[in-house]
Amino acid sequence: MESRTEELNSAYKMKAPVAKLLEEKLKKLGYRQIAEGLKDIGVDILLQLLDCRSIKIGNTAADFLSRKGANSLVISAITKNEIKTKIGKIRAQCILFGFGREKPEAMAAYLQLLQDRNDEVAYNSLLALVAWGDGRVIPAIKERQATVKSKEDAKGFLLACEAIEKSDMSIFSPHFSIDKNVW
Repeated sequence: MESRTEELNSAYKMKAPVAKLLEEKLKKLGYRQIAEGLKDIGVDILLQLLDCRSIKIGNTAADFLSRKGANSLVISAITKNEIKTKIGKIRAQCILFGFGREKPEAMAAYLQLLQDRNDEVAYNSLLALVAWGDGRVIPAIKERQATVKSKEDAKGFLLACEAIEKSDMSIFSPHFSIDKNVW
């Protein structure tokens, strides 16, 4: 009898969409079993699993990507529009946020996510843009703010601009503190 890892690796070699096969095999398992099933899976498949509807599978994939230091691959996946779902984009943002300014090219990914058609994805990119503190992004934030459906969220976009202008994160997020070693 094949072990779960051997079974998943053989699925990886098949021409079928591997991420979907993995999702089907893992969706009824607990976190430990999912982690065991994903531990030897390549980062390309883990990136696809960011779009997974299962919280346990998608978040475990995100955790493995973060631990493997796959921030450059996450940036690439964002800028090439390879991450398709709202939850996948939000997971990708969380991975990148954990790496702070380590990769300057992450700014392009955050700006692309700022332009996402989903207001929640766009809004989530604001925290990183404010933390980055680069005033050159303010016109892009104001442009996107004009298309936000919720008046409350639109206020958040304006607060992000003010926070960047005044170099004061607390204007945008009063209860959030930033690790200076990361940002």
